[in-house]
Order: sequence, then C-alpha cells, then structure tokens
Amino acid sequence: MKNCLCGSNKIITKFKYFKKPTQEKPFKINNDYKRFFYLCKNCNHMFAEHFFTVKKFYSKQYFELVYGSPKNLEKKFNFIANLPLAKSDNKNRANRIENFFNFRKKSVLDVGSGSGVFLFEMKKKKWNTLGFEEDTRYSNFCKKKLNLKIHTKNLESIKSKHDLITFNKVLEHIVNPVNFLSRFKNNLKDTSYVYIEVPDVVAANKGKNRQEFGLEHFHVFSVSSLDIMINKAGFKTIEINRIQDPSGKYTLFAFAKIK
Repeated sequence: MKNCLCGSNKIITKFKYFKKPTQEKPFKINNDYKRFFYLCKNCNHMFAEHFFTVKKFYSKQYFELVYGSPKNLEKKFNFIANLPLAKSDNKNRANRIENFFNFRKKSVLDVGSGSGVFLFEMKKKKWNTLGFEEDTRYSNFCKKKLNLKIHTKNLESIKSKHDLITFNKVLEHIVNPVNFLSRFKNNLKDTSYVYIEVPDVVAANKGKNRQEFGLEHFHVFSVSSLDIMINKAGFKTIEINRIQDPSGKYTLFAFAKIK
C-alpha cells in the first residue's frame, strides 16, 4: 500500500505515462517507458512511481541533452543571466529573498547550485555565497568562469553555518525530501532561515504533460504538503506563497526556521 509523505494512504492514481511526453528530452531508457503520478486525497500532494531507475541515466544524460558540452553551458549561462527581470526566475528569486531580509547582506548556501545563475545574482547583491553541487561540470564552470565558491564533496563535510540555505527546485528530485532537508539543520544559526521552491500541484489543472510532472520529479507539492514536509524535517514555516514564474512554471515558495 502506498503512503503519502503526510502519512495518509488515501491515494488515487492521477496521471499515467506509457510513452515519452512530446516536450520531454529523449533520455535513453532501457526499460519500457512507464511511470505514474499519484494524488493524496488528504493533503493534495502528488508523488511519482517510476518503473525504471531514474538515477542511473538522468544525471549524466541531462547535462549532455541540455548543454552538450561545457562550452555550451557558458553560452546558456550568459543567455539566462542577461534576461531582464520580467523574464528571469533567478532575478525575481534573488529580489524576493533580498526583500525578505530587508536588504541586510548575509551569507547564503545554495543546495544544488547548478550553473550558478542564482548565486551569481546574490553575489552581485553583495551576499557571501557558497554553492553545493556534486556535478563537477557545473562546479568547475562556476569556479573558473564565475569565481564562485562551490562545495563538491559529501554534505556531511560542509561545516560552515549560514544565515540562509536555499533549495531552489531541488527537493522534488529527492525520493525522501524530509530526510534530505533535515540534514542541513547543523549548517544554520539560531536566527537562520531556509528558502524552498518546489513545483505546485495546481499545474495538474493544465494537464499531465506540464514540466512540473517531468520524469525527474518524485514530488509535486500542495501548500499543505509543503508545510508538512517542512515541519517533519524539524523546521517551522514562516510563510508559503503561490506564484507563476516568468518561465511559466507553477511554483510554491516558502521561508522557514528551525523549531
């Protein structure tokens, strides 16, 4: 019997996929293409079941399908970094955080920092920045081209404490996001916050082929399930809001503190 992260077993099958959606990148999957998204009737959370192993192919193939080479990563970065505010998810995110902190300059650890666009924006705003990124293709680019500090070793070796830890479109990729989030409590001060962005379940109203329901996502959150995850991980929710990003993604964002 399947259980939601809220603990409920009141689950229905919401979406079924037996072939690659049109907009999905052409990942090479050894098994037949089959995956489902389930909906929790208790908290409206949606979670995935894959009938193939995502981790085996996704991390390697994603970079190659999106960028092709480290040189193309730089071109893609330049394009995204030069988007105007009205079209930039990252610039709006950086402004949102800056406003929350009332323009006080602090230190931020960005988990899953990728190509570094968000940290680049925060550094421009005079924040002390550190990224965590296991893929050396991203981390080498960020270090060499952007002069960003990126941690590439295991999480437990990060000993520094920060005023803010950000999880921007990261936790939906984690099978057990509660355990993953709770691991970072030691990297926060008593007065620190976490900032979380995850895909919003309202995207389901637009159909099953939205990017929010891509094969790399294990979770799509409701307001209730995001609050539940935050509290189960040992944090207290300060605020949760719904937005639609300039890129068109339906997104929930939250600020939280250690209980």
